[in-house]
Amino acid sequence: PPPVLFSPTSAPPLFLSKCLPSVLRRHRRPSAHLARTRKMERVGRVMVAARIAGGPRILATGALWHAPSGAASAPTAGPKAIAHIRAAAGRQVSRGWLEGAAVSPVQRPAESATAAPQAWRLIQSRHRSHGRAGSARGAHDQAMMEFAKQNEQQLTLTELINFGKNADRNTLIMSALFLQKELPVRLSKRVQELQSLPLPMYSTKSVRELAQMYEDSFERIVSHELPANSAKEESFATMLADIKERHRMVQANIADGFLEMHRTGVPKWAVESDEIQHQLNKFYTGRIGIRVLIDQHLTLRADSQEYAGMKTGVPHKRGDEPLHTSVGSRAFIGCIERQCKLEEVIMDAVADAKSACRMHLQDSAPVEIVGMTDLTVPYIPEHLYIAVFELLKNSQRATVELHGQGAPKPLFGDDLPATKITICGGTDCHVRISDRGGGIPPESVPRIWNFAFSTAPRGIGELAGFGHGLGLSRLYARYWGGDIQVQNLENHGVDCYIRLGVPANVPPDFVHASVQRERNSEAMHGNSNFMSAR
Repeated sequence: PPPVLFSPTSAPPLFLSKCLPSVLRRHRRPSAHLARTRKMERVGRVMVAARIAGGPRILATGALWHAPSGAASAPTAGPKAIAHIRAAAGRQVSRGWLEGAAVSPVQRPAESATAAPQAWRLIQSRHRSHGRAGSARGAHDQAMMEFAKQNEQQLTLTELINFGKNADRNTLIMSALFLQKELPVRLSKRVQELQSLPLPMYSTKSVRELAQMYEDSFERIVSHELPANSAKEESFATMLADIKERHRMVQANIADGFLEMHRTGVPKWAVESDEIQHQLNKFYTGRIGIRVLIDQHLTLRADSQEYAGMKTGVPHKRGDEPLHTSVGSRAFIGCIERQCKLEEVIMDAVADAKSACRMHLQDSAPVEIVGMTDLTVPYIPEHLYIAVFELLKNSQRATVELHGQGAPKPLFGDDLPATKITICGGTDCHVRISDRGGGIPPESVPRIWNFAFSTAPRGIGELAGFGHGLGLSRLYARYWGGDIQVQNLENHGVDCYIRLGVPANVPPDFVHASVQRERNSEAMHGNSNFMSAR
């Protein structure tokens, strides 16, 4: 069926040029015509929108549809508008398909009918292929497509630990050879995920630059000589360290893309569309895997050099390489801590979250840590820290804003309601964070995992972040088989449950609570029978 066309009267003129810059560079007349007719009684830019894969999509921006004042019927598409949209789709959309479309200047996006997905793909492919001429570029894109067709090799924490237990020169060469084969697959998939974002998101400058950065990293790794000896492995590791540093601000690039869409007038429903959230979930999950592999290789390399220094009596200086390894006890295998004490990581996150809250709100709520505080687990401390810090940051801000200055009976410092953190585990490890911050507004609960959503006001820096906190925290937990769940207690607070997905390190004489309960129950019944007999 033909699409339903509508005209968003609130969208500023800049939105047109941001959506299809390549088309507008070739067709200047519609944009100039818009400027000349700005004083007309009724002028609207028409967007072709479709509900594809569960949500509206912006397919193209047309030129102008005009209707005389007081017209009873909806305006029809003029020849210039038809020519403009056909140009955007590579002239592969028939004129009759567009002429048969109805135009409604007041129709809401959610009410639009389903359009042919082929038009979406045509316009996207036309937009993304603009300026990519030449055989060299074509060969590069073809290579990326071939790598993207391959499956990523999923690795567990146990496999990474077993591989890096005795890191030496041969271990590093094997790791480098594996990464030169695996990282291009992962990088090419990340590029495809960015290019699969809806056009208003992908056409922003920051997202296009991000995709180009991933393409450059892909090309550097593929073109690097085979790291089959120590000298070439060292060069390969230097390149990986540089790639890791360049990719450090990926989250800020995505946040800038959302800001660009807001500034150019993209509707809120498009900014928070399911398609954008789905693609970003895949992209960020893949990015976590890339950084884990690079971190693991770089830290294993520092491990092997330090181990060799201990054997020869010449200690090795690591410089700025991210390593916290105790060589004697081998507490770390690469970036994985075999005996990661949850309480210590949580205390670091508590200190930083309270510091951020005091910086912006001049106060912070107390935090209590209870439960199995001696529990340890094989885990990457950074991943646990990110999840706990983001949840505590929200908890601290909500508690201080609700009970602090401005409340009917304001509380300050240690008199504020405490946030309670409970640690427990056995076959799996759990962390519960309970606060008294008043809970989440019911209308906001379905959106808390969206990457563009935040309940914090803009301009409070680290305490608000980019609106990515909860979504990224859940992805870090899910990467190793865990999860994060939020239970909203309206007008009271929030309970957040972090499940790590890995078993705890329990001592041989550890007695499970269920076994202890049965023993206690038998003892209680025995005493009861003894007293009855007396």
